[in-house]
Amino acid sequence: MVFGLLRWLVTVAIFVALAVWLARNPGMVSVQWLGWRADTNVPFLLILLVLSVGLVFWLYGMFRRIVSLPSTVGSWMERRRLREGVAALGYGYAAALAGDAVGLRRAVRTARRDLGSDSAVLFLSAQSAEIAGDHAAAANILAGLLDVPEVRPAALKSLARMAGRSGHHAEQKRLAQEAFDLNPRLDWAASMLLECQVRDHDWEGALSTAELGQKLGVLEWRQSVSAVSAFRTAYAEILLERGDTSAARRNARKAMRQDRHFLPAVLTLVRVLGREGAPAKAMSLIRDVWPDMAHPALATAFLELCAREPELQRVARVKTLTDRAPSHPESAFLLATVSLEAKLWGQARSALEGLYRNGLEDPRLASLMALIEEDEKKDSARAALWLRRAAQWSLGRSPDPTPVSARAWLYSVFLTSAPASLSALPAPHPETGDEADRKTPAPGDISLP
Repeated sequence: MVFGLLRWLVTVAIFVALAVWLARNPGMVSVQWLGWRADTNVPFLLILLVLSVGLVFWLYGMFRRIVSLPSTVGSWMERRRLREGVAALGYGYAAALAGDAVGLRRAVRTARRDLGSDSAVLFLSAQSAEIAGDHAAAANILAGLLDVPEVRPAALKSLARMAGRSGHHAEQKRLAQEAFDLNPRLDWAASMLLECQVRDHDWEGALSTAELGQKLGVLEWRQSVSAVSAFRTAYAEILLERGDTSAARRNARKAMRQDRHFLPAVLTLVRVLGREGAPAKAMSLIRDVWPDMAHPALATAFLELCAREPELQRVARVKTLTDRAPSHPESAFLLATVSLEAKLWGQARSALEGLYRNGLEDPRLASLMALIEEDEKKDSARAALWLRRAAQWSLGRSPDPTPVSARAWLYSVFLTSAPASLSALPAPHPETGDEADRKTPAPGDISLP
């Protein structure tokens, strides 16, 4: 700022000095032309020359403006059309998001008039046709846009969505796979591809998709369960059903390392160990996780693993499990179940009465107490009272949301409902020895008589 002020002062000083010098030395100039003579001084002549040059430049500028007026008007109109076309595109996409078919058609007409057959205009036209229900026209427009790199992912998304809505799931999967191969960072492509793979029971492919998607950060699920752990567990379940226990064990162990608190991974590994004739390892695994995730499914698995042992030995083995989490209700239910079977009425009653005094209203508690009253004291009246309580406590009771099957959980996440056959896992059992003569009731399976 100071430098600019100094420059201005110097410039003014130079002009003032020049004016003073000319005033002191005016001089005389005489011009004779075509019989005319003009006498004047030098300052006046300089002023006249400056004004003449300025007039020439002004006339030249006016001439250029007049000559370029048509192109200027054309450029202004082109900019106006472009501005109105871009605005129409914005209004059109807003109308598409809002589902306003009339507003979208109006925006498409304006955009076509101002922008012609631009790829963005064609994509908006496809959106308009889709909202209007003309899926064939929309598909034709979108198919033509697949060759335009800038809008190809959006065209694939729209085509895949329309294919899914019309029930063409194979085509939807193909389009989602193409989009995912084109750009694995597209979160919609990863989610849609996983949904198609879950629907097709393609657990190996889903595992690969989930691993790549989680590696790239496009599977930021809000659920606490790791996506890769869930799909790996589902793949392990399939391998176990095929009889490939070795591969199933590897995948189940890796799923547990990825998410130790994912119950289906633990149950699958327990089933694998039981299938391989290693019930001791399976029971040790359940004991390790019991303090953090005691669950009826784990209790059922533990009872099945020691089903061939004598009753008192089973009670002692169960006690080593329940002592890991003595205050957990599932420990009390499990201990009461095996105590009832061994006719240890006092131990079963003691385990359940503590839950009742703490205000737990669980129908399993009332059902077990009814069995105690009926078997120990032959008191049918008190047993009936407990059964009525079991019926009352069952009303309005929500099911346990904890998943016991990875496939059932994934079906619930990606699809509307899970197949009934996958709502629970079969209990693990060793393949060595003869089958036991009787089955021990699981804590979660005791129902009203």
